[in-house]
Amino acid sequence: MAQLVMVGDRMFFWFLGEQSVLGTKQIENTVEEALRIYGRIDVLVNNAGYMESCYIEELTPEILTHQFSTNLLGPLNLTRVLLPRFKSKRSGTFVFIGAICGWRGDPTIAAYCASKFALEGLVESLSQETSHLGIPCIIFEPGLLRTQAFSPTTMRHRSIPIEDYGALDEGVKSYLRSTYGAELDDPRKAVERILDVVKREGTAVTDGAPMPIRLPLGSDGLQVLRAKCENTLNICEEYGDLAASTDI
Repeated sequence: MAQLVMVGDRMFFWFLGEQSVLGTKQIENTVEEALRIYGRIDVLVNNAGYMESCYIEELTPEILTHQFSTNLLGPLNLTRVLLPRFKSKRSGTFVFIGAICGWRGDPTIAAYCASKFALEGLVESLSQETSHLGIPCIIFEPGLLRTQAFSPTTMRHRSIPIEDYGALDEGVKSYLRSTYGAELDDPRKAVERILDVVKREGTAVTDGAPMPIRLPLGSDGLQVLRAKCENTLNICEEYGDLAASTDI
């Protein structure tokens, strides 16, 4: 069930159970409750998500479906419910929390990466549909935030009883153990930067510049995006003639 929790006179959180993520009726009811309390909603922050670790060889449709239901369909359904209300007042901001895994695939988390890649495409398409209505969209791509995401009770890793993956599996388990508690990025600072960007305050203010469609957070997040862009440009330079050779 959806639960609306007030955290001040201007902000609230939704805690959404699985049925709320998949269905719009409970979301609509929660939106109406928020509007009754506050009178308006100006910003939607889509932060639903979780990570499940298993090898593609054992990635079942059920695991993939649940990852996409939470990480993609949840934000999509929330956005769809609020979009007509933002359109009616020609204002509002959609904020999405992506991940560096939306730019880089990593072993054992293909389902999570795929859902975040899909979220990137959704945000780009939504931006092109709503920017002319005064409704900007942005997706933040944080690096490794020091939260409970990699804790043994949160991060579910399924080892695989196949010899070919033995060394890789030991490496993954070692990485998970060493990462938890040693993540580089401060979640409080990340929230502060997100607020600055959305409110156009503090260090995020750039005279006349529109809100970017995406923004990495943390030096590790910045490094991943920069490396992906540089690698993609290198491919275009090296294979540009080949790519263009299929033109009619």
